[in-house]
Amino acid sequence: MLGSAKLPSEYPMLKTLKLTNKNLSSQYLYIVDPFGKVIMQYAGAADREHTINTSKDILADIKKLLNYARVG
Repeated sequence: MLGSAKLPSEYPMLKTLKLTNKNLSSQYLYIVDPFGKVIMQYAGAADREHTINTSKDILADIKKLLNYARVG
């Protein structure tokens, strides 16, 4: 339920930063929510094997996120 959402202060490992496109590195892949907030960051891959592993990690994380959000 939306009313039972936890405040960011309840998540001690959560980092909150003010960023613009100038602050984002081209060496990373960013997942951004519809409100423009960066919610995930992944290091760029230099070779095919690392790209495959990173894409599997991204897919697994997005599945978890959608399951938690009860969207998909």
